Amino acid sequence: MESEYFVFTFAIIVVAIAVVYLIYYAIKTVIKDQQQRLNKPSGHQGQIIAKGKHDIVQKSVSFPRTNLDIMKMIGDLGDLKNKGNITEDEFEAKKKELLSRIK
Repeated sequence: MESEYFVFTFAIIVVAIAVVYLIYYAIKTVIKDQQQRLNKPSGHQGQIIAKGKHDIVQKSVSFPRTNLDIMKMIGDLGDLKNKGNITEDEFEAKKKELLSRIK
């Protein structure tokens, strides 16, 4: 009877370890997928477009590929300005630079 209890307990422990591993693997896979999505090149990497009054607020971009990219970047700058992360002067200076790139 004692050996049956031991086998049953051992089986439960093995199943519990397997479940924990599966949960760990699922979470690891989801995190990896989200990191790949975040790191997917979107034409917006490489150069800081705005450094606000708080050094934390930075967004890196590369030279925009299309006029739509430029307009999106200006919209992003507007969001930073509206949140108070960059000043009106910083917004206007960068907007002027970006608008000069429109083909």
